[in-house]
Amino acid sequence: MNRFKGYDEEVKKLVKKFEQAIIEHRVQYFDVDELETIFDYYLDVDDVVMLEECIDYSEKLFPEEVSIRLRRAQFYGITGKFDIALSILDELELLEPENKEIKYTLGVIHTQKNEHKQAISYYKKAINDEDGDEIVYENIAEEYMKLEEYDKAIKYYKKVLKINPKNESCVLDLSFCYGFTNSNAEGIDFMQKYVTENPYSKKGWMTLGLAYFSESLYEKAIEAYDYVIAIDDESFVAYLSKANCYFSMEKYHDAISVLNEALNYCKEKNMIFNLLGQNYEKLENYELAAIYYKKTTYLEPRNIHAWISLAECYENLNDYNSAEEYLNRAMEANPHSEILLVESAKIYAKFEKMEMVDMCVQKMLEMEIDKDFLWMEILDIYIDAKEYEEALTVMNYAKMFIEDVRNLFTYEIISKYMLGKYSDTYDLLRKYIINNPENIEEELKYILLQCPSMLENNEIIDIVSSVNPHIFDE
Repeated sequence: MNRFKGYDEEVKKLVKKFEQAIIEHRVQYFDVDELETIFDYYLDVDDVVMLEECIDYSEKLFPEEVSIRLRRAQFYGITGKFDIALSILDELELLEPENKEIKYTLGVIHTQKNEHKQAISYYKKAINDEDGDEIVYENIAEEYMKLEEYDKAIKYYKKVLKINPKNESCVLDLSFCYGFTNSNAEGIDFMQKYVTENPYSKKGWMTLGLAYFSESLYEKAIEAYDYVIAIDDESFVAYLSKANCYFSMEKYHDAISVLNEALNYCKEKNMIFNLLGQNYEKLENYELAAIYYKKTTYLEPRNIHAWISLAECYENLNDYNSAEEYLNRAMEANPHSEILLVESAKIYAKFEKMEMVDMCVQKMLEMEIDKDFLWMEILDIYIDAKEYEEALTVMNYAKMFIEDVRNLFTYEIISKYMLGKYSDTYDLLRKYIINNPENIEEELKYILLQCPSMLENNEIIDIVSSVNPHIFDE
């Protein structure tokens, strides 16, 4: 491989001359500009060893030269020795207080140290007042993004694009800033002007499409994505984004058409197969949806959601044996997936296979799952199935693993009440209200929805009315 590809003959000649001098252990004269050219070459090709050789050699020839000492500071920055780099730069700044390259390097070092405000301060001092500086403006914008000061980032990204409209990475970052500031309308206006002036900008049209999509302007988004495809008919993201618009518009046949077209150009077929499955599932064509989900799981066995969707297709086809088969295969491919266990339990419950739900719970216990929301979803299954004794048993196990046991009170109240343990129910309900004084009304509504007979229980009416006397009117 030609390591000098893209470099002119002068650079090649200088680098080879330098390397020959190093190999032969002899002193060969280079002027400062030549040494900086050699330094920049090794910097570009990321050769840290030869970079240090170049600096050592340069310092022997020009020990007091500011530009050489600046290169030493830059080298320390590259190798993570930030404090040494800053010490050198502080000395150089005293020697040449107007040197903008020193200011810029100080900005870079502070960026590397995640000291964003200091970095911005130095970058601003490094700006060429006459013409501006694309790289410096872009660095300032990035620092403002890190500080989440998006309005200021927008200002500097616009400065970059004024200098270089073809800086497409800036276009994408600018769109993110508009999104973060909820200024999509302003972002759309800016991008419309940008693509008018730069009609062959793929990222410009893509960004405009994403902005339209965020405002639910799906037809306009599709038009923008069509421009991307016209510029690059193998743009994977554009096809998926266009299909997503049709999906959001519930035009599933159109989405399928776009995805089938994408199969001719895109290598990421597993993602396309998965999306085809989702669209056929929406059309309630579960047989075809299952075929595409199978293709997805074949190419991507660790795609848990594809496995679950496949089993759900067979659930909708009322084919328990196939649903169980693919859930088992999913478990084999993803034995440690917590989500898969819970979603499998939901599917088993719909087939009234509560013994299989119990099996999923047993695996959750073996895995010592400590996520509250997963145990709450399991308890929902038992409550919906009216398996109240089992719900209490699972609840007692769950308490060993979850952080906030208050999340289980709702299920315990429902289970105790439905089992006729009214005295326990009253005590639990009072305790629950005392321990959850805020945002309790939704939980109470859930309890009453599961146990409508509570509406005829005077003791419960009195307890609940103490929180909201009008809750029974809703």
